[in-house]
Amino acid sequence: MKLKTIRHKLLIAVIVLTALIGALGYSSFRGAYAYRDLAVILSQRSSELPATAELTRAIDDLQNIALRAEQAESLANHASSNTIQPSSLAFHGLKSELRSFSFQLVEVRQALSAYRNCLTSKVLYDPLLSDRTAEQEMVVQIEKRLDDISDRNNTRDLILNPAEADQQREDLQKLSLLAHRLPTFLYERMSTFREDVRSRYSAWIVIAWSSIVFTFLLLFGLCVYVRMAVIAPIKTLL
Repeated sequence: MKLKTIRHKLLIAVIVLTALIGALGYSSFRGAYAYRDLAVILSQRSSELPATAELTRAIDDLQNIALRAEQAESLANHASSNTIQPSSLAFHGLKSELRSFSFQLVEVRQALSAYRNCLTSKVLYDPLLSDRTAEQEMVVQIEKRLDDISDRNNTRDLILNPAEADQQREDLQKLSLLAHRLPTFLYERMSTFREDVRSRYSAWIVIAWSSIVFTFLLLFGLCVYVRMAVIAPIKTLL
């Protein structure tokens, strides 16, 4: 009967020791996987920045071409008022800038499509970094502005109607503002995420140290228990 009781006590000690090892192992693996997931999601979201930069550059180039087209149009109107032949360099410059504007519109749409593909790619879930709602809504607004600019560019009203030209200029400015605002969403999330991660790590550090202290206390209690409940009876048996 005494040996059976000692066997049960040893089983309890082994179970407690296994639980301690499991708790320490879980804490270690949890920290390692949390670090891995953080590195992966930061890498995934940071890959959007080159696409954002390319889209912003394409829209800035579009706006610059539009400014050159306005200057060429002004020269062409001046040449027309001075009864210069339509085949003058001013009219050729205007046609060249309008053609460049159409080509640049295509490049902007390609950059926007590449950025949209980045937004639709799968990322690890995180309540802060994985949310792309604001960026997707901004893409919809940019695409709508591009459609208006393209429709206006395909008609002669842009040249003949000053009001249409003013509206085109305003749309281009708003398009540039929208594009330059895109990176700010990710930067703001990164800033908020930094504070959130700091609070997470602080909590995990407290939990880890508490677990270590509790484990050592429990291990010390386990040693005392084994000495009193197992070793002492064995000595008595001997």
